Amino acid sequence: IFDMFFYLSRLIGCLWIIAYDLRRLFIWTKAKVTADKETTKDGITRKKFLQMGALGTFGVFASTFFYGMLRGGYNYTIHYVDLKLNNLPKNFEGLKIVQISDQHVGSFLSSDPLEEAYAMVNELKPDLIFFTGDLVNDITEEALPYAETLKKLKAKYGVYSILGNHDYGDYFYQPNAPDYEKNKAHNKELMMKVQNEVLDWKAMSSLTKLLKNALLLLQFLEV
Repeated sequence: IFDMFFYLSRLIGCLWIIAYDLRRLFIWTKAKVTADKETTKDGITRKKFLQMGALGTFGVFASTFFYGMLRGGYNYTIHYVDLKLNNLPKNFEGLKIVQISDQHVGSFLSSDPLEEAYAMVNELKPDLIFFTGDLVNDITEEALPYAETLKKLKAKYGVYSILGNHDYGDYFYQPNAPDYEKNKAHNKELMMKVQNEVLDWKAMSSLTKLLKNALLLLQFLEV
């Protein structure tokens, strides 16, 4: 991602230089065509033009970044999808499943955004909820301050979850650090314990196990 920004910044700079030179070419051509004896003066230097262009570009990127960080991340939207499956048992018709993921609770400054999101989910009165990974940014401990809010996520037949790449601690524990494997194992064990015992979710190690266990439950209950 850093390489992308490296080349993007240079591309934007080149575009401003080209725009400035085209502007000067237009002024020079106009002066020649009109044969104006007075010298046509450019009211802005190349350096000043580039500075103004860079400042404007930075303003656009900065405003977009801060909007996404302060508000865009909490602009929750519900997408409704009707699934039509061949040979679906009649008992499963009308089953309502809510799928959510990538909460990254370590990024929150308070529980208010989570409260809002979970209220929206609970209002749907789902039969099942699938939480498909990335509860935290780096380590399990990030979720502990929000446990009371996370427990409010409810569905008729339960909340089923799997771990995402951020939930394993891959972005926190470094492979060359002492006790790397031990720390990762501890983080995973704690994450499973938090989700299963504290939040009362059904945490699985893979999406396949999640779906299999959810279907077994529904068949047992004869939904």
